[in-house]
Amino acid sequence: MMMKPMLLTAYDELPSTKDWIYEVKYDGFRCIIHWDKTGIQIMSRNEKDLTNFYPEIITFSEKAKDKIYPFLPLTLDGEICHLINNYKSNFSVVQTRGRMRNEDVILNSANKFPCNLIVFDLIRYKGLDLSDYVLNERKALLKSLFEAIDFSTTIDYEKKGHIQLIDVFQNDQLAMDAVKNHRGEGVVAKHQSSTWDSGVRTTKWLKVKNWCYVTVILTKYDQENGYFHGSIYREDQLIEITVFKHGFSEQEFQTLVTFFKRNGRQVTSETWEMDPSICVDIACIDFDGKKLREPRFSKFRFDLQPEFVNWKTMIRQLNPIPEKVQITHPDKPIWPKLNIDKDDYLYYLQH
Repeated sequence: MMMKPMLLTAYDELPSTKDWIYEVKYDGFRCIIHWDKTGIQIMSRNEKDLTNFYPEIITFSEKAKDKIYPFLPLTLDGEICHLINNYKSNFSVVQTRGRMRNEDVILNSANKFPCNLIVFDLIRYKGLDLSDYVLNERKALLKSLFEAIDFSTTIDYEKKGHIQLIDVFQNDQLAMDAVKNHRGEGVVAKHQSSTWDSGVRTTKWLKVKNWCYVTVILTKYDQENGYFHGSIYREDQLIEITVFKHGFSEQEFQTLVTFFKRNGRQVTSETWEMDPSICVDIACIDFDGKKLREPRFSKFRFDLQPEFVNWKTMIRQLNPIPEKVQITHPDKPIWPKLNIDKDDYLYYLQH
């Protein structure tokens, strides 16, 4: 049975009525899991077979071979994650492992960087199609299934390579606070009456991102694709960390294009470069070591001078201290000879 996951609709705020439940949005590979008497098969949202890329999940599933047999065939909806805490997955690990081809490399990576399979929906149960059942009914059956086969009914990131049931929150603020405090990707709100529709984008499953805001210096405009380039200083050198074009109003976009063409240097027929002068805030979900992920324009920062937009500032913006924690004098030297201040030490403690 081939099917594609039901898709989420992006929203700015979580609904907060009693008709909704809330789950962590993990940054991994969305997948459909088919499980019959021959074993488990993990299919990506684009119907690519991911099963052999994550052998630790196959091994774990085989532990339940006898207990799960009465419930087969099953179809589950879930996410492959590399958990670094109970609320955050490292996408780059999941993505890298999903591109491997050599069997020995795959097995070695499974030992060094094990992934978990987080399950959040039940589509087929004992061969019965549950897609027309409401979410509450599917959730109840899913939890009873996990209890029957002795799989964890809550997330524990220390249990590597496990198949686990996602946690459900009844309160939207509790869910978002937990995600923010652990630097997770976001929260999903699901209407309790929602059915499951393959490949459909629904307004009964909503996603709200936990955006980080990173300040960059605009350095380049490419007219061919409409993208602006943003950089920061690191050791007195400008390094590019983002290219983006979304998030602007039409007026903001056209004003910025005009500014580049009037004040920048035209280096090709389609591109203009500009010396550091304009700073903007970029909304993103993470930094992969080279580029901001899912970047979009947030606002202009006319209050900032470009020389203050640097690597250290970016790291702090990506890893904010919780609002309830009050910090005084973050630039106070702790180990002057090593050029380490209080903020450096706090960042170390966060990790």
